Amino acid sequence: MTSGRKPARVMAERRASRATVREGVLRLHMGTPSGAGGGAPDGGMRVPTAAFRRVDDTPSGERCITDCRASGGTCAFTFENTYLFWVAGLTMPLRWMLDSMPPTPSTRRQRVGIELRKMRDAAGKTTSEAAAVLGLDRTKITLIEQGLYAVSPERVVNLACAYEEGDAEFVEVLARMAGDRTKGWWEEYRGFVPTGFLDISELEHHAHGLLTYQICHLPGAMQTEEYSRAIFREAHPPLTPRLLETRVEYRVRRSQLLMAEGAPEHTAIVHEAALRMRFGGNDVARAQLDQLLEFSHLPHVTLRAVGFDAEGFKGAGQTVTYAKGPVSRLDTVLLDAVGTPVFLHDRNQVENYRKIIEMMAERSVSVEKTRDLIAQIRKDL
Repeated sequence: MTSGRKPARVMAERRASRATVREGVLRLHMGTPSGAGGGAPDGGMRVPTAAFRRVDDTPSGERCITDCRASGGTCAFTFENTYLFWVAGLTMPLRWMLDSMPPTPSTRRQRVGIELRKMRDAAGKTTSEAAAVLGLDRTKITLIEQGLYAVSPERVVNLACAYEEGDAEFVEVLARMAGDRTKGWWEEYRGFVPTGFLDISELEHHAHGLLTYQICHLPGAMQTEEYSRAIFREAHPPLTPRLLETRVEYRVRRSQLLMAEGAPEHTAIVHEAALRMRFGGNDVARAQLDQLLEFSHLPHVTLRAVGFDAEGFKGAGQTVTYAKGPVSRLDTVLLDAVGTPVFLHDRNQVENYRKIIEMMAERSVSVEKTRDLIAQIRKDL
C-alpha cells in the first residue's frame, strides 16, 4: 500500500525551491535563445539579491519588484513584452505572478477597519476582548482593523454593541459597507493603472458629494481626452505609449461617469492659473474650456473660480478632494500626491479641510462670473 507522505527527495527539493525564492534568486527570460548565456536554463538573466527592491515608478509606469539597472541591465518590467519570470525552476508569464499576489484591500474595507479600531480605542478595549466577542483569535481582530480580513455586517454590529457605540445610523452604514462585495468598473484596470487611481475611483463611486479645489490642473473629472493626454505626457518617469493611452482611457471613462445624470453633487473650485495653463497648446486649451463651460451648466455641478486678484486664500499649495460619506463621520479627504494619493479619516483633520474649502469658496467669484472668466480666457486664446 502506498503511503500518503511525499518522498523525502521531493520534500527536500521543495524546501530548496522555497529557500531559493527567499534568497531572492530571480531570473528573467529576456527573449534570448535557449542556452544563450546568462546562466538561467532558458537563457535568462540572473538578478543578484542586492538588486531587489520594490519600486512604484518605473519607466513603464507599473509596479516592479526588481531594479534591473542595479545589475547593469535595463528595466524589463512591462506588459507590452513577453518577458517571463523564472523562479526556482518554474517559468511563468509575468501577469500570472501578479494575479497570484494577495489582493489589495479596497479603500472601503480599510475604512471599515479604521472605524472599528477607533471605536475599540474609544471603548478602551483590547484586541483580546474584541476577539472574545466574535469568538476569534485576537490576531484576526488586528487583520480586520487593517482591512486585510473581511468582516460580516453582523460582526460589525456585534462589535459596535460591545464598544457601546451610540450612533445607530453610523453603525448601520458601516455594516452596509462591510457587506458590500460588489466590484466596480475600475477593477478592469487593476494592474494597468496605479492602485491609487483605483482607490480614488472607488471613493468617488460611493461618495454622496464631492468638493474639490485645483490650482494648476483642471479637475480630472472635467478634462477632455486631449487635455488629459497632454498632462500624462508630462509624467515622470515617462509613460510608454500604451500605458499613456490606458491612463487617458481610464480618466475619460471616469469623467463620463462623474458628469453623467445621477452622479453625486460635484463642487469644484478652480484657480485662474489652472484656467490659463495651455496643456497641449491653444487648440487643446480652447476645447477644454468649452467643455468646462458645458459642464458648468449640469444640474449637479457647481464650478467657481478664484482669480489672480483674490487677496490670498487658504490651502493654496495642494489639490484636495473632500468626499462626503453617507454620514459625516465617514467623510474622507483625499490629498493629491506624487506616486500615491493620501487619504485622511481623522475627524479633526477632515473638519479642518472642510473649513479650508469653505473659506476658499468665500474668496471665489460667483458661478456666473466664473463662466464669464472662462469665456474671456478662451477668447484670449
